[in-house]
Amino acid sequence: MFAHRFAEDVLPRFFRSPILVALWAIYESGTNEIADYLQKQGGHRIGLRDIKGNSDFDRMNKYFERVLGLPLITDAPAREHVELLLLLRNAIAHGNGREGPVNPNSWNKTILGAAC
Repeated sequence: MFAHRFAEDVLPRFFRSPILVALWAIYESGTNEIADYLQKQGGHRIGLRDIKGNSDFDRMNKYFERVLGLPLITDAPAREHVELLLLLRNAIAHGNGREGPVNPNSWNKTILGAAC
């Protein structure tokens, strides 16, 4: 019984979770590098790190739209996938994939989004 539960519940979370966290880190660092490059090329005095926001993704959106004059993401389905990736990353990083430590609205959106 214990081995079955371990194989069904723990192992998948153990192997999938680091991948999702790494995917978000790759997206975030790539976006930061692009923002830094465009800041230097465009001669912008304000950098991505100077922008305030509710989340890193919110700051990225604000910076690209308001400072660089470019949309961060132009495709609505792609935006939804990136937002879902961020929610999953936060659920893993801040709650070990468990519901308790995660904001209930974010949890419901994560679970409903992941189920689709």
